[in-house]
Amino acid sequence: MPLRPPNRVHIVQSKILPSEFGRLQELAEQLGTSITTSPEDADVILTTIRARRRLERHMDVDRAIAVRLQRVSDLMPARCE
Repeated sequence: MPLRPPNRVHIVQSKILPSEFGRLQELAEQLGTSITTSPEDADVILTTIRARRRLERHMDVDRAIAVRLQRVSDLMPARCE
């Protein structure tokens, strides 16, 4: 069974460059995934925040499962222009 993208993604914008945020939005759109404004409504939450206390400002971290990715750009396919 092939992997499918999550239906809803929330991006914690703190510490994400505007250009990276825009590329994440584009990628989500290409995958047919919607961006939520609330972490509680999301299937997946993307963030670059590493400190628990700082992340707690944005969401309930006790409900989260952490997966560390090296760089946002590693997720991005090369642009075809």
